[in-house]
Amino acid sequence: MIDFTGVIDMKNYNYELKGDSRNHYVAYVDDNRPFLWKPAVIEGILRNKLNIIVEALCQQLKGKNVDMSKIIASNAKELQDIFYGRNQHYRSSTWNSEKRLGEAIANETGFECVAHDAAYCAAFSMLYDFSRVYLAYEIEEQGDECDDDDYKNEVDRIIAFYVSLYAGKKISNKTH
Repeated sequence: MIDFTGVIDMKNYNYELKGDSRNHYVAYVDDNRPFLWKPAVIEGILRNKLNIIVEALCQQLKGKNVDMSKIIASNAKELQDIFYGRNQHYRSSTWNSEKRLGEAIANETGFECVAHDAAYCAAFSMLYDFSRVYLAYEIEEQGDECDDDDYKNEVDRIIAFYVSLYAGKKISNKTH
């Protein structure tokens, strides 16, 4: 099966140039595993991890002993393995490597990291930022001053930034 997808102005290297046109790229899909070049796949992975963080934070807010730093670190490690193409459940490309994705994150963002752990640093930052936003939302909700739309917009902003980061779009010197 061939998925014809025109992609312009991306740093992602998942495409093979066909013909003389610089606008004609072809991505070959040879199995049913989710492909990491698709933003919807990346978003689903990130939202799944955020749900894990919400569950842990809820347990913590209920007074249970939860080691949030350990949960965040282990989930960040899992995300690094996924986005560096080390997870067999996802189809990766040459972009999903320390050489390409890792160097792009390390060289072109404000994260202080090197290529071999850049995806981990980005994931750790995302999970920490989300935890901060979620806890602020919970505190405001208890004081009846919360705005669900603001919370949703902030979560969507965090997700959008990291989807673009892991997909290789709009990597800049500003982290978010």
